[in-house]
Amino acid sequence: MAASSRARVRLSEASQAFLNDDADARASGEYSAEDSTSEKVIDLLNQAQLEKENKLNCLKQVQEFIVNKDPTLLDNFLDEILVFQQDRSADVRKFVVGFIEEACKKDIELLSKVLNNLGFMLNDDNVAVQKRVMLCFTQLYKYALQYICKQKAISEELERMWELLIQIKEQIIDMLESDNDGIRTHAIKFMEMLVLVQSLKTQDSESLKKGEADISLEIVPRNHPLIKMTELREEGGSTLESLLTLIASHTISSVNLMASLGSLSAIARQRPAFMSIVVQAFESLHANLPTSLSKSQVSSVRKNLKLHLMSLMKHPSSIEFLPQITTLLTDLGASQAELQRNMPKASAEKRRLVSLCIDHVASRLTRDKTYKYFSQLCQTEEIETMSASDAVDMTAQDIIPRLNKDTVTDLVLVSMLALPDSIPSHFHDTYTPIAAAGGQAQVVHLARLLATQMNAAKIGKGYERMEALRKVCVWLNIAQNDPRMKEESMSIPVIGGPGFNAPGAEDDPMVSDGKIHVLFQLMTESYLEQLVRNRMRKIKPFKLSDVTRELNPDERQSMMTNAVSRILASEGSAARSGVTQERINLIVGLVTQLGGDLKMVLQEFIQEEIRSRYDLLMSWLYQEYASSEIEGIDEDSDLRQSYSDCLLNLMDGLYAKLDPKDKLFTRILLDIPALTDGAVMAVRMYCEDLDRLQVGFSTLRELILKRPATQEQLLQTLLELTTNEKEQVRVQAIHSAKKLHTRPELAESIEKYALTSLQQLLADHPPAPEGLDPDIEVAPGEWTDDTIKLCLYLYLALLPQNHKLFHELAKVYTASSQIIKRIILRHLEHPVRAIGMASPELLQLVENCPTGAETLIARILNIITDKAVPTDELVKRVKELYHKRVSDVRFLIPVLTGLKKQEIIAVLPKLIKQSPSVVKEVFNRLLGCFHSDSKVSATSPLSPSELLVALHQIEAKSDMKSVMKASSLCFAEKTIYTQEVLAVVLHQLMEMNPLPTLFMRTVIQSLSICPRLVGFVMNILAKLITKQVWKQPKVWQGFVKCCQMTKPQSFSVLLQLPPRQLESVFEICPELKENLVLHVQSFTPHQRAHIPRSLLQILEKDGKKDEKKPKPEKPDKEQIDPEEEEEEEEEEDSTKGDKSPKRTRSHIREALKDKRKSRRSRSRSRSPRKKREKSAGEESASEGEIN
Repeated sequence: MAASSRARVRLSEASQAFLNDDADARASGEYSAEDSTSEKVIDLLNQAQLEKENKLNCLKQVQEFIVNKDPTLLDNFLDEILVFQQDRSADVRKFVVGFIEEACKKDIELLSKVLNNLGFMLNDDNVAVQKRVMLCFTQLYKYALQYICKQKAISEELERMWELLIQIKEQIIDMLESDNDGIRTHAIKFMEMLVLVQSLKTQDSESLKKGEADISLEIVPRNHPLIKMTELREEGGSTLESLLTLIASHTISSVNLMASLGSLSAIARQRPAFMSIVVQAFESLHANLPTSLSKSQVSSVRKNLKLHLMSLMKHPSSIEFLPQITTLLTDLGASQAELQRNMPKASAEKRRLVSLCIDHVASRLTRDKTYKYFSQLCQTEEIETMSASDAVDMTAQDIIPRLNKDTVTDLVLVSMLALPDSIPSHFHDTYTPIAAAGGQAQVVHLARLLATQMNAAKIGKGYERMEALRKVCVWLNIAQNDPRMKEESMSIPVIGGPGFNAPGAEDDPMVSDGKIHVLFQLMTESYLEQLVRNRMRKIKPFKLSDVTRELNPDERQSMMTNAVSRILASEGSAARSGVTQERINLIVGLVTQLGGDLKMVLQEFIQEEIRSRYDLLMSWLYQEYASSEIEGIDEDSDLRQSYSDCLLNLMDGLYAKLDPKDKLFTRILLDIPALTDGAVMAVRMYCEDLDRLQVGFSTLRELILKRPATQEQLLQTLLELTTNEKEQVRVQAIHSAKKLHTRPELAESIEKYALTSLQQLLADHPPAPEGLDPDIEVAPGEWTDDTIKLCLYLYLALLPQNHKLFHELAKVYTASSQIIKRIILRHLEHPVRAIGMASPELLQLVENCPTGAETLIARILNIITDKAVPTDELVKRVKELYHKRVSDVRFLIPVLTGLKKQEIIAVLPKLIKQSPSVVKEVFNRLLGCFHSDSKVSATSPLSPSELLVALHQIEAKSDMKSVMKASSLCFAEKTIYTQEVLAVVLHQLMEMNPLPTLFMRTVIQSLSICPRLVGFVMNILAKLITKQVWKQPKVWQGFVKCCQMTKPQSFSVLLQLPPRQLESVFEICPELKENLVLHVQSFTPHQRAHIPRSLLQILEKDGKKDEKKPKPEKPDKEQIDPEEEEEEEEEEDSTKGDKSPKRTRSHIREALKDKRKSRRSRSRSRSPRKKREKSAGEESASEGEIN
């Protein structure tokens, strides 16, 4: 039972090989059955496929075996487990995801094989499966990053693995917009992991639980060819910003909000560098809880926030944020005992270090480095990354002195005018009694809450000064190249006294706390106004005549180049000033009008960072195109050719600059205003380059579909590539042509080109190779296999998409040479299999077979019926073709299984006269479905027994030799012609009258194959005596041979023969005489009384004659070798027609007897006594059978 069920599982090649090795080792005794883990796994997999209720339990046991017990089996059975990802049960699919996670943790190299499966199941219809995939990928992403970073050699497989990781990562982040709360929660946890992994650890980072890997950017090498640390760090920062934006949303659900709070808390504890951002976010959330939350949800969120603040408070890095944290906890209802219990213990050493840092900052803040500090600050764009908490701190400090008793009293009186009649539900849900009202800590906290709301409304002192700081940076960027303005700015004294000057060292990490205070002292409006007034006062009136002189052409060109170069270099300044588009228009106008070397300067500038300067590139090309299309310009003018030259130079630069797989090449060609011949040639170069052909052909397809103006030229280019000599190029071109052939507007052109290529086969010589100068005469070549295939490939590829093309193929085939016909027949298999036998066009072709296309039709019929049952329509048309036009019986071979029994029997005489290979094919089709490993689910019209009987019935209609060879082919199929089948055949043949000539030959062959049929054969021989078998000489000779072969069992049959026939037996085979006499002599008197006296007289007479002669020693048991019988038959066949009296049948028999005697020269000899004892035993057994 286990063996039968095991056969139902379709194993991969690796696991099947492993199983075979396992079986060999077990057979040789290397290990016991208890250790055969692989067999247990296979049995469990079988049960999992057959059982529905216990499927999950079986799969879990498989996981235990191959993951925990013997991980070496992982690679062997991975494919078998992955099959269950298509299971209907969501629990089973979730198990597959869990299995992938555990397997990859054991062997991370398996991840490249299962990433596609994870991506597929991430889009599962079941939400639970999606969430399980997200949890799995949250764990595997860390291990995958660590694995890739350790690899020194980057292979294509590793690059593909990284690309898939990025795709799945982006897909999970996009799921943050899902409608399902659970999916959004899992996306939040994934983003938490992403921030932790793609950021740096510090000494104060909280350690993870035992067994968990704390992976961070520290594992990424600085010069890794595939992974860039800066890109990962930026992505981690943007992910953190997304989380902060999420908790500030007023539409967020309570579940997602609490998940986000947990993620931010974990990030702050494990990455203390983000502590200030997280505390500020919690502070802002407490002041602005989402209004969509219910009362119970608000209570849950506040409790959750309190727990996370408590956990942050315990962290050593939270010391500088304790005032904010303790105030928030007090508002959330924390008692003083709880605060004291969770207060971090800052050591005296840490306090000393803080004091030293403050002194160090003060000593480094010197006045003479103010300008340098601001310049570096603005150049590094630190102002853009400055946290909003600085502005909140400034506004809070401005509010605290104003919160005196008089001001607060006035505010309360004014607000009472707008007081509602009843307490709003939102206020009631979020209100917490103030424990220390009126205290300094409560005043500071209230000031920060007001400052946070004011900063969000873009008002307050902190916000205004931040805006002023941005203006300072803009001014510094303008003044950077003007030393006079730099001197003026440095000559203005710093407001705020000598103790607050700008820092001077960019690499000093201690100045971060002092930066903001110094900047705020320098960024007042009066300071800016003073700078502008000083600048205006010192500018002298400019007169052009004072500096003007005539410039030579080289100087003019140099000035223009330098001017454009400076404009190009001002990219960052223009972006910060918001004049990017104006700068682009200026550059494009100058370069298009002035031309010359400026075009090369602009092209080199764009190619340095082509992605970020893509807008500049497109603006330039459109301007060039517009200038070249102005009416009234000659076609040969430089302005008309300018666009084409620019595009051609750009294509050459992209070819050398871009990565072979970069899709930017496609984007550029789709966005440019017009395609030129040079651009089309560039696309063709991409297609012919083996490294770039993927991008090249995808670009070519896109252009054909989206560029109607040049569609015909582009399509012609693609079709020409279908006959390219490079195989990879040709395959991609044909694949693209097949894709485009599905478009009705393109199908006709593609078929026309394919037909033209096919009809070239009718020419005497192949077409000239592409790329040759048409003016140069080249000697015509000869058709070869390669040139024929080039003309044939595209047409054959289109056959499955348009079956009508068959008719033109048949016309060309009939008019082609033999070598072309041979190539066509050889390459028909794949397209014909794809078409199938149900095609109306194929049936029509069979019905109207053109003269000369018979071999083509025969090949098509053989292909489509090789592994499938012929349809009734196909059988009908083939029969009509055979009866009306083509009398070759070989046409019927492909549809034999579709014919009726009588039809097959009628053509069987003609079929067996064919060549041995054809006859073997006939028998394979008739008997193939009876093989145990047959993949064809068909039933043959003839059973094996009927086929063999039919062969014996046609002996009169065909020569004997063909029937004998055909019968031998049947006997060669030992798995089909079993003992039971042969018994049925022999029984049917015995019932015939007259007996078939080859009947006894078949009996002898059956005995050679199945010796256990001897008892059945004895019954047949006895019945043959009643049918007077001796009246058919050939059958009679076979009868005697069979008796000789089956002695001593046949002695009882011989004693049933009439006297005359017994004498004939002794004449034909004298060897039986002595054995039979000995057999009879061993009888008891009672047994001998049952033997007719006439037979005893013959035996006694023969015995007396034999006594006078010396008795030769013979083997006890004589067997007739089927090979000797074949030799005898061949010898008889060779003597047919030989009329020499010396070559008689008796001479032949004597020669064969001599040959047998020489083979038996080493046979064993026994004593007469032993022979008599054996003969007596055999005789008693025979007598029992007779009685």
